[in-house]
Amino acid sequence: SGEGIATGQLLRTGTGFIVDTAGAVVTNYHVVQSCGVVSFLLGPSSVDAKVVASDPVNDLALLKLSTGMKAAAVFQEPEKLRAGDDVIVFGYPLLGQLASTGNLTRGSVTALSGLRDDARYFQMSAPIQLGNSGGPVLNQSGRVAGIVTYKLNAARELKTTGDISQNVNFALKQSVLRAFLDGNNVTYARSDAAQTQAQTAADVGSEASKFTGIVGCYKS
Repeated sequence: SGEGIATGQLLRTGTGFIVDTAGAVVTNYHVVQSCGVVSFLLGPSSVDAKVVASDPVNDLALLKLSTGMKAAAVFQEPEKLRAGDDVIVFGYPLLGQLASTGNLTRGSVTALSGLRDDARYFQMSAPIQLGNSGGPVLNQSGRVAGIVTYKLNAARELKTTGDISQNVNFALKQSVLRAFLDGNNVTYARSDAAQTQAQTAADVGSEASKFTGIVGCYKS
């Protein structure tokens, strides 16, 4: 569907991923904040989306699509992220400049907490850009380990420390995301890591592209 969506002014885009094939998508709250109309674009098809729940404190939003989808993300079970573990980020940064087919970056977990030891987050070296917000952070088995949330503000950091950190990015842990989904009665798939083999980053990205799309925020 998606008819009439493009008539509104596009305010911003972000990334979102399907957590339930019935049409539940998760993204960052700041991506869909104060939007008149929200759309979800996966491949060639654009679908109308409605914000049905939001958690500004953890920067999360739950979208309900107007139609069901074929694939959904699978969460890591149990959560056992360690510093040094490789992670893969898939999303749609800098739309209009970078590839519209999605962008894959890889890195590793560098710390198990965020700024000022905030335990909700982990720190990673995988590069992220504007538009990556709300995308999945996946482990080597292609399971969700977290959701991209924020990066250090380079300009502010340069002013306060005289230096700019390279690739200091943060993701909200999947335990916080799952608590949000549980609280909103969303069913999602989980997988025991012991039974899943590590894949190549290319394979993980290929799978991620089936459940990760572009969230468009339009002025009504």
